[in-house]
Amino acid sequence: MMNKTTFLLVLSLSAGLLPSAKAQGPQLPSCGNISILADSIIDGRQFQKGIYQLNTFGISCEEVVGLSGILGVVLGLRKEDSLPAPWSSLTGAVGAPKFSTSADIGFRLQKIEELPSVSPVPGQQLAGITSSGNAGSSAILKIGASSDLGLTSKQNFVSTDSIKISAAIIPQSKDEGQPADIFVIAEVMAATPFYMRLSRLGEWKLWNGTVDELLPAHTVSALENELRLQLYSGKLDAGFKLAFYLGYSTISSGKEKLIHYNRVPFIISIE
Repeated sequence: MMNKTTFLLVLSLSAGLLPSAKAQGPQLPSCGNISILADSIIDGRQFQKGIYQLNTFGISCEEVVGLSGILGVVLGLRKEDSLPAPWSSLTGAVGAPKFSTSADIGFRLQKIEELPSVSPVPGQQLAGITSSGNAGSSAILKIGASSDLGLTSKQNFVSTDSIKISAAIIPQSKDEGQPADIFVIAEVMAATPFYMRLSRLGEWKLWNGTVDELLPAHTVSALENELRLQLYSGKLDAGFKLAFYLGYSTISSGKEKLIHYNRVPFIISIE
């Protein structure tokens, strides 16, 4: 019988979401890897899109990537924005870019890999809705799954298939260019259904269904007119049936979080 532990192990190990043993990075304990989905300028420094290894010193990983973590704030800065006090960028530091509040507290980001290539999504085009009273949204969410490198899209697979699930966000026109958080949710459609969210570190975490406890998988400093991303790559055991949701929320100080997402999920099953 499928359970939560099985789901976590299969999605994390099969998809290679856990930190790669082959990745070359700083020889310090690592929190894991994060993805920067678009080129950004943070406090005057260029960050190319890619996969980055995150290391902390004098501060826990949770304080950096958690619900009130500084990483989301940093990644959401516009190029003209400054880091929030007391944080600063150590421009004279050797090696990967570092951010700190003092000589002994901070974190560093080092690019270790390119992002996986995401071709135009051939799957379902899903109309948006918002988390505020189910009000409508003009955002469009695209999700597709393939076992032939994206040539065709389907929703029924077998356990020997190597599955790639790709997605694209076409935001409302007024949201283009705005900093935003990106959310990825999977519902495990078992006898007792449950929800998981994709974390910044590429790990699937249990989610209780409340917006207040929903952490983003990614943050971008400016929404593109079509933002493409990969949700999953790997094999799944027979018996899985998963419903995927994708959403975004622009980052506005002092405003309630309003998430645009697909009301109708994209569902895959494994025979």
